[in-house]
Amino acid sequence: MKSLEKILRKFELKRRVSLELGITKEDFINGLKKQMKSETESPLFSGLEIFSSDITPFFGDFTADGFTLRGRRVAGKSVRHVALAKGVLDENENRLSVSIEINAFRGIFSFALMLLVPLYICLFLICLYLVIFKLEMGALLSLVFIPLHSVLMIGVPVFLLSKAARILDQKLLQEIEEIRNSVSTNLPLH
Repeated sequence: MKSLEKILRKFELKRRVSLELGITKEDFINGLKKQMKSETESPLFSGLEIFSSDITPFFGDFTADGFTLRGRRVAGKSVRHVALAKGVLDENENRLSVSIEINAFRGIFSFALMLLVPLYICLFLICLYLVIFKLEMGALLSLVFIPLHSVLMIGVPVFLLSKAARILDQKLLQEIEEIRNSVSTNLPLH
């Protein structure tokens, strides 16, 4: 499992951000609540949020010691809502520490990867066997096509998911900076 974590971090599908803010936990929660809509809708109707006139950039919920949020669905931008940010809030002497982990590799993507990788390996080995032992020239073309197809079928979603994680990271840091500035504390982000 640790090797999967390293791979996800290498391809930027998982990110970790730690911030020290000179504001209180209450100010931070109130500021983030203004930018976040509670995710109480049924998953069946969550696809309809692209038609909503609400302009809050995030959907999520607060827990006792943190928050969970994701970006809102936007028409024409299919995977931007996939990344999920989980934050842990820790306050010491009116200084808030926020530790955020952004994960774009969730649910169906891990299941699809577990199916696709063995499938492509098996197809490649079968074609290799046919070329070596049966002298099938049609399989020779497949030896070129299968790796190319696997790179596209796995690489493109990984690229889009890493972009979703990067976009959520940028938007969330921008909102946190605006919250910090609105409280009018001039301490730098770390």
